[in-house]
Amino acid sequence: MKQTGTFEYVDIEFIISDDRIFSDEFYTNEKLQSEMKEYGNYIDSKGRKNILNKVNKNYEITNKNEVLERINNLNKSNIDSEFYGIYWLVTKIYSPKYIKSKSWKNEKVKQYDKVSDIEFSVEGYNE
Repeated sequence: MKQTGTFEYVDIEFIISDDRIFSDEFYTNEKLQSEMKEYGNYIDSKGRKNILNKVNKNYEITNKNEVLERINNLNKSNIDSEFYGIYWLVTKIYSPKYIKSKSWKNEKVKQYDKVSDIEFSVEGYNE
């Protein structure tokens, strides 16, 4: 974006999630989906691990084209409920001009010249 000049006024959210929610088992199992939703948007790592480990074997045999199709069919404007709160990493990136235009005093201004400038604020569990 910086190379093309489109990083002037930017507010971007990155959400990295667990693709096991797109396995046949999870995607079609209302009971598992309901269990996940009971935790709310940001479930603790033990709860997330417990539920997602139930679909490990099924995920391995799920057609990867089906997984990609399910990902592409997500309602991106309602991503919180679409992902069932299964976040590994989340971050918001604001360009310096965007921060200035909003008059935010507490937001750290970053140039994002290196990948290491991106810091994720929410982390999930490690398998």
